[in-house]
Order: sequence, then structure tokens, then C-alpha cells
Amino acid sequence: MKKTLAFVACACLVFMSLDWAVNSYAKLYPPEVPIVNPPLALRPRNWSQGRQENGSCMWASTIALLRWQEQYTLANRLRQTRGGGEVPSGFSARLAAAGVRHQVESDGSVEFLEWACRERYGAVVVIHGGAHAVCLVHMSAEAVYLLDTNSPKKYKRIPRQVFLRDWKKSGGWAFVPLYNPASPLP
Repeated sequence: MKKTLAFVACACLVFMSLDWAVNSYAKLYPPEVPIVNPPLALRPRNWSQGRQENGSCMWASTIALLRWQEQYTLANRLRQTRGGGEVPSGFSARLAAAGVRHQVESDGSVEFLEWACRERYGAVVVIHGGAHAVCLVHMSAEAVYLLDTNSPKKYKRIPRQVFLRDWKKSGGWAFVPLYNPASPLP
């Protein structure tokens, strides 16, 4: 009986200390928002190729996520060789031809976007009726954060339902480069 009580007491002390350590950790290191948070130096600005309205938002967003995933050589090669307007229908084939490992979602799966953010990959998403592409860098129950290569210094926070409505009206298309996302903050 004494051994059982001693074991239960020790187990309680261990669980209490683990709980204290976990809660202390959470207080010292709150969750990072946005969860995909490339340093400013890794965020490219959109560029034009040809006519002024022929921007490179799809490629610039791709490059931002590739840099976040430490694929600097590939990102730099794409920056030098790709640009101009793109549409989702053929973009996956161009990514594959460029040697970019990726996964595409074209059916408006919110779970795909949640997975991309939770795993710290981020996602390139098409919005504004298909006229623009941005990086989805965070999703919570209330809001999403976007990195727009037209103004890469600041993240844009918008209500989750507003974003999802726009994204689905724009075709519900997204893709995720599949390399090594950065580790969470300690």
C-alpha cells in the first residue's frame, strides 16, 4: 500500500511539474502570428513584365514561400527566368517544369488551407475574382493574414469569412510548395 501511495505521489509531482513547464513555456513564448512569417528581406515585391498590367504576383508569391522554406537557389532562378501574368489552370504544369515540388488544391478545400498554415508551409491563393495572387500566411477561427507582394512590408489581416468568400468566388485555387518550412519559435 505504501509503495502504491508513493508511486501515485511521485506520478502526481511529475505531472504537476510537466504542466508547470508547459504553461510556463506558453507564457514565455506566445504563438507566433502570423505562423508563416518570412523576414522582410525574403519577401519579394511584385514586378511587371511587358505591359504594366502584366504583373508577376503568382511568381512573386511563390518565391516568397520558397525563400521561407529555404529554397533560395530555386527561388532566385525563378525570379530571373519567370514573370508575367499567370492563371491557375496552367500554373501547376509550369511549376513542375521548373522543378518545384508542390501540391495544388482547386476545389475550394478550407481544410487544405488550414493544413498549409498549421504545418507552416503557407499557400499561394488566388483572390479578387482571379485577378491577383497572394500568400496565405495564417488562419485562425476569426481571421486570415495575407502577404501581398504589391506591398510586402505589412501583412493584411481580414476576417476569415470575407477571405473565404472571395477565395471561393475566385475559383478556390491554392498551391503549396513542399519543402522544409521554418521551425516554430522556441
